[in-house]
Amino acid sequence: MSRFCASISWRTLTYIRNKNPNDELNQERKVLLDTVQEHLKKYSLGEVDNLYQYEQHVFPLEKIKSTNTALPFSINRYFLRGIGMDIIGNNTDQYIFTKMPSFIFLGLIKAKNVKLIKSSKVAIKSGSLSPRKYMWPDGFAQYVFDQAEEIIGLHQSIPQKHLDSFDKYIRENPEKVIKSKQFQAFLDDYEMFGNDVFR
Repeated sequence: MSRFCASISWRTLTYIRNKNPNDELNQERKVLLDTVQEHLKKYSLGEVDNLYQYEQHVFPLEKIKSTNTALPFSINRYFLRGIGMDIIGNNTDQYIFTKMPSFIFLGLIKAKNVKLIKSSKVAIKSGSLSPRKYMWPDGFAQYVFDQAEEIIGLHQSIPQKHLDSFDKYIRENPEKVIKSKQFQAFLDDYEMFGNDVFR
């Protein structure tokens, strides 16, 4: 599983670097990312046997049924169906972020206190997901919530003609729609937030 996770981080890092070349005008950052990218590639291909400081972490995501904190009205849709790729962090902590439906993958670039998230670390020799208490890096929750909020903004930016075509499809294919995972995630948000999900 560790090689699979490393390959995901390598793909995300490669894509983001190609998409944002101006982000690497700083030579020190470019060298850092070159080193990480090359090591992830070699590990994924079996050319090296250890990830060393470039640990891979997996966070399984489930439906949120209740909470005592304010959450985006689209949190279940983001957790269960959202996708995304990014390089995130600050001067001391940087991660390769990959969001897939029901999972977040984090590849370490560098971190000052990696012990904080040790419960999510994927072991080198084996890997399995099991119930446990996962901890996110400092500041990571706000980043995830901001990404979830973007779902609302993206929906509001869809042209009306496309919204009308979605509505037509739903009316003509209700049996398919209610069986879809996207619709179920919407219902999960509706159960938590009521009509606020329509804003």
